Amino acid sequence: MALEDSLTNQQYKDMLNKVREFARISLSYTYVYGYKSHGYDHAEDVVAALEKLLDCYHQYRQTLSEEEICVLLMSCYLHDIGMIIRNDKEYKDVRQFHNEIGWRYIEKYGKEIGIDYRILNKVRDICYAHSNFRDNVGNLVDTLDNKLPDHPSISAGNRNLAVLVRIANMFALKINPLAIIPQTLFFQKDTEDKDKWLMRKQLTEVSFSAPGEVNLTVNWNVDSNLTLLDIYRVKLSICRLVKDLENQLRECRKYLPPKIEFRVISSNLEEYHQSLDGQQQNMAALIANSIQKGTTWLLNQKEDAWGTLRETRPRVATTAKSVICLLDHSNPQDINSFKTQILDSFRWALDQHDPNKGGFPAKTLEDYSQSIVHCTAMAIYAYALLCEKGILHHDENSNEAKIMKQAVNWLLRTKQRYGWGNWEEQPVRPLPTYWALRALKRIEPYMALESQIDFAKELNAFAEHIDSQRTESLATSCFLLILCRELLDASEYSEFKSKAFGNVTNIFEKRLEHGLWNDEIEEYHIYKNKEITISLRWTHHISALAIHALSVNKGLLGVDNLTELLYESILALINNQNTDGNFDFVPPNMNNKVTPTYESLNSLNKALDSLF
Repeated sequence: MALEDSLTNQQYKDMLNKVREFARISLSYTYVYGYKSHGYDHAEDVVAALEKLLDCYHQYRQTLSEEEICVLLMSCYLHDIGMIIRNDKEYKDVRQFHNEIGWRYIEKYGKEIGIDYRILNKVRDICYAHSNFRDNVGNLVDTLDNKLPDHPSISAGNRNLAVLVRIANMFALKINPLAIIPQTLFFQKDTEDKDKWLMRKQLTEVSFSAPGEVNLTVNWNVDSNLTLLDIYRVKLSICRLVKDLENQLRECRKYLPPKIEFRVISSNLEEYHQSLDGQQQNMAALIANSIQKGTTWLLNQKEDAWGTLRETRPRVATTAKSVICLLDHSNPQDINSFKTQILDSFRWALDQHDPNKGGFPAKTLEDYSQSIVHCTAMAIYAYALLCEKGILHHDENSNEAKIMKQAVNWLLRTKQRYGWGNWEEQPVRPLPTYWALRALKRIEPYMALESQIDFAKELNAFAEHIDSQRTESLATSCFLLILCRELLDASEYSEFKSKAFGNVTNIFEKRLEHGLWNDEIEEYHIYKNKEITISLRWTHHISALAIHALSVNKGLLGVDNLTELLYESILALINNQNTDGNFDFVPPNMNNKVTPTYESLNSLNKALDSLF
């Protein structure tokens, strides 16, 4: 039975009808903020949420008097009365201060609206306390229990009723499909507000059930107007909403009437994972679009971020990564469109080669102390790709081949006992060995190595050394899995499988929520005017590595939900892509956007090749 139907006193009925008619007329002129109207349709939604709440706790409902029921219903209709559009210049942000505006409005005009003077203060207090807000100096005003001067304080006797209206307002979440929300407003909002708007559009039900569960039911189906990325964003918004509601309920528990307690807020998130099944075509299209945007952005960075023929601040590693990224997965027609740019940049990288020492420095020849293995290894890898794609033709007498020969020999000479990541000048890190082994394997068809490399033996020694030093990280696990696929033939792979796949556990244990993967804190040393040490958590960077590693090994892992995990991780990665196409998830002070974009595009291309 509707709450209104329990009223038998004609005076209460008449009062409620007057307030409701006032709200129906006046609240049609309220602001609409972001994703949700605060007009009459919202007031009706709050009434409906209150009725659901009290239906769940019907024993408590029976303790309410007719006056209390009337007060509750009138407060539901008037709680946002402070949002009535007005020309008062003093109210610059009506949304922020609508509690106070509404409090004063009801106090001044309540009798004209039709509220009996005996209960006007109750309605006023309850409307004021329907949410907290920050005042003009930034203080958080707890309207249920305010202790700040110059702000209204509601009477203790009204708090139990006020908290019921607050909870009903919190759970009036759905967008009324009949409500008119200007489309222009939606497009003016930032991404987070768009996601909230979309989430509320997909919300189909909010239900209360004993013992204190609130269930949020969401439509996870992908239709013609939604993509899987939209559905992923709905999930993120739902998860944020759940946390926010839990925090708000925590504030309310002190004032909840006896026998009413909310312990769990749940949603049908398991259906989100089911929605990923059978969506390969949708996912493939999302990945392809993301790759295209990222590739376009990368090409546009040539003059500022990677090798050029003019004096800039490019690095050999960044240039090589750009060349590798553009060549490794592009089809021949695409390559022809940017072949000149790639050759120019690669020749710039060749100019940075140090003929006396044989390697490629990180930045300039004058700063050779910064020369590191992976700059040289990436240059070698890029050369091998250029030959594979037919852009360069390997000729051992050519200038390019001679430089590469010197670089390969330098790389072999710099190898230590356990690989390339244990020099005295730098800490033990897996990245140099990872790139050195990849480069040497890729260049094998084009030039004989000065000394033979047993890749299975090197990979085994590398893995054992990392384990013995107890510096194994999620990135190292990914490197090992990638190297297994690139370096080993079928028989070697079988022998190495137990060691390599032992690291899969490490990967899954460090997976975060929402498809992301996280590594331990890693320290990077930046040399400018003085040495600077930065501790980073490159969550999206590690996610890209995990996608790459798991994609290329997908058929060998035997993990039941691997496709689901990869899908969500891919969605998380694409969601991190900026509107201009790059994946900028490194700290601004490092000023390097090419590396995360390279890693992301590489992983997305591998996923596209392996999963679809």
